[in-house]
Amino acid sequence: AAQAELRERMAALPQEAEARRQQAQAARQRLTARFNAVLTPEQRARLAELRSGARDRGAPGTLYVVDLDGAAPRAVQVRTGLTDGSVTEILSGLEEGARIVVGTERAAAPRTAASGGLPRF
Repeated sequence: AAQAELRERMAALPQEAEARRQQAQAARQRLTARFNAVLTPEQRARLAELRSGARDRGAPGTLYVVDLDGAAPRAVQVRTGLTDGSVTEILSGLEEGARIVVGTERAAAPRTAASGGLPRF
C-alpha cells in the first residue's frame, strides 16, 4: 500500500524540476517513515545500512542524451538509485540540465497509390 501511494504521488509531481525534486524527496521520506514505523530497531538499522550501500554504489544503466547541436542521441553510462518504476534517481554520470531521450516516435508510413495517399494532379 505504501509503495502504491508513492507511485501515485510520483505520477502527480509537477513538471518544474526543483518543485518536482523537492516533492519527490518528501514522498520518499514519507514512505521511509511508514516502513520504519512497522520495523523492529534491528530491522531499521539493517534497512538503513542497505540503503546507504545502495546509494553509494547504485546500479549501472544507460541513458541517451541529445546535444544542442542536433546530432544523433549518444549513449551515456549512469548509476541509478531509488526508483518506483516511473521515476528513477540518477546518482552519477549525467550532467545537470542534460536533455535525455524519454521515448521515441515512429515515422508515418509512406503513402502509396494503393493506400490512396498519393496526391492527384
